[in-house]
Amino acid sequence: MSDKISHDAGATNRSVPTGKRRRKGPRRPARRFVVVLILLMGGFTALFYGWFSDSPYFDSYLEANASLSAAVLRLLGEDASANGVSVTSSRFGLSIKRGCDAIQPSVFFALLVAASPVVVTFTRRCAWMIGGTLVLLAINLFRIITLYYTGVWFSMQTFELMHVEVWQVVFVILPILFWLLWVRAMTPKPEPKPTTGSDAKT
Repeated sequence: MSDKISHDAGATNRSVPTGKRRRKGPRRPARRFVVVLILLMGGFTALFYGWFSDSPYFDSYLEANASLSAAVLRLLGEDASANGVSVTSSRFGLSIKRGCDAIQPSVFFALLVAASPVVVTFTRRCAWMIGGTLVLLAINLFRIITLYYTGVWFSMQTFELMHVEVWQVVFVILPILFWLLWVRAMTPKPEPKPTTGSDAKT
């Protein structure tokens, strides 16, 4: 009887699977997206801090932001003027420096769209990249205007709160939010299943 029990136990052991099959999922496109995005952002960061932010082109860009902000403020009834990167009036003044230019959030959004594995035509991808970038730059102009009026109407503590704690966080969230909206817009919706005769209500 002991031989029989031993034989049955051996048969039972042989029937137990020795391993589990790995499930295949859409991990490769996601990994490629992350790797490509990291490489693109690394290259842009090196270019931005290694050359562009210290170049006269960046200074000209900041001065253009100051001039445009002063023009908008004059339309709103302020006696504002631009002097280099500074916007001044009889009520308040501020300077537009690195970090208030919206270049990094705009490029981050563009690279998110460029690296995304969503299947879309090159023309539509570029159109969203350009459109999203322009919207972010317009929001940055709105940020400068709101900071100006924060300085006019409130204390410097409130100004710093809006400058650092509010608007900087907003510009971290906006590129990701715009990209998620783009992914949702570009992802095809599943077609509804055809209704059969058996599914129809009588």
